[in-house]
Amino acid sequence: MHTKYLLTLIASVALSVCSFFSQATAVPYKVLQDTNTSIGTKRIRSYIAIVAPTAHDKTSRADTVKQAIEDRVNKSHAVVVTAMLVPSKDLLGAGALLAKGEYYADGCGASGSECGGVKLNLSASDIILSDKSVRIWEQSVKSSNELAERGILTRGK
Repeated sequence: MHTKYLLTLIASVALSVCSFFSQATAVPYKVLQDTNTSIGTKRIRSYIAIVAPTAHDKTSRADTVKQAIEDRVNKSHAVVVTAMLVPSKDLLGAGALLAKGEYYADGCGASGSECGGVKLNLSASDIILSDKSVRIWEQSVKSSNELAERGILTRGK
């Protein structure tokens, strides 16, 4: 009798632990850039760039981008949302992408005519960036921009 109860208790605890870890792992984030990218259509489009310093793994990054998209849709009723997670504000626009999400409420892609039924595309990196490596990257981008402004460094030529 006690063995049956103990096995039932162990099974229910195991199920509870599994369901806890399978829940979304979105972490707090800050919106760095929020742009209405609607262009002559009735489809409201939005682009957001976010930073989430505690999103250290692939799952938390993807879930945080997904949460940012859901929050944007709820706030603006956008039907097309692109969200980017970057390591820091200073790396915005520098190709430093940790995760990306694209949402199409109607499942018809960015143009509205490619209806494949896919409403949400998420991708994320599992790269681990130390604070030092982010600071070095930021300084590299800053130095590169300063040299380009002085005409010492030209890009794409």
